[in-house]
Amino acid sequence: MKTKFINFFSVCLLLITSVQPAWGTVTVREVDRMKLNWENLTVQFYGVATPEKTEDGAVSSFKTLEKKAWNEGLAYIQAAAKDLRMKDKSSEEFASSIGSKVARSTYSFDTEYYQDGSVQVKLASSLANLLAPADQNFSIKKSPDIGHLENSGVLLKVTGSINPTATYMIVDENGEVLFQASNVSAEAFNKHLLGRWFSKGTSTKTLTKHIGDKPLEIKGKAINNRQILVSKKVWDESIKAQMPLLVSSRIALIIGQ
Repeated sequence: MKTKFINFFSVCLLLITSVQPAWGTVTVREVDRMKLNWENLTVQFYGVATPEKTEDGAVSSFKTLEKKAWNEGLAYIQAAAKDLRMKDKSSEEFASSIGSKVARSTYSFDTEYYQDGSVQVKLASSLANLLAPADQNFSIKKSPDIGHLENSGVLLKVTGSINPTATYMIVDENGEVLFQASNVSAEAFNKHLLGRWFSKGTSTKTLTKHIGDKPLEIKGKAINNRQILVSKKVWDESIKAQMPLLVSSRIALIIGQ
């Protein structure tokens, strides 16, 4: 875990002037304190604690402040996750359960100590937990073995206007659905949703981490933000035999073409 001493007020000013209210990049969105990263499928946020003097004049220790910052961050993400899901018309009960689930899966990846004595703990949790659909039923529970397949993953290069989304459909020229969330295993969806989203120019090294070094490359065109068109011929000739890769959500989508 890294630690560093920096000026607290300078950092606050930097954050206020640099954070974008909409899409910061093609695959990273910032909403309030949350940074939704579609490449590594995490939601990042932070908790802050400031020193307080006790009645005898003592100042809180860094260890105590770290714990307070953790608790502040957890309280924040639980409320923020609930609020985010209420906005997509989820029930209050389901939205509350999402908030609790995201909080429970939180971990820290950095801590910063400021000159005024404040502590900021940088936290992250699963984007899949945050965006889990309320009504999704999976007939396949476990991901299939993919070791025998010719390819290691699927690289879908998408042209047209589309933003990262938790669920989408691949359709052919006639509108027939070729692939959707119900075709993925519950195990895979809970870890990877329907794949990771990357911007044009992402390095092969980065993609290899997620879909291996022998991906099947296919081209698609965004019809809207929920549907991607792939040629029926390409699907039948190239993808059908590799369906276990899709069931396992070994998918990387390149957008911004």
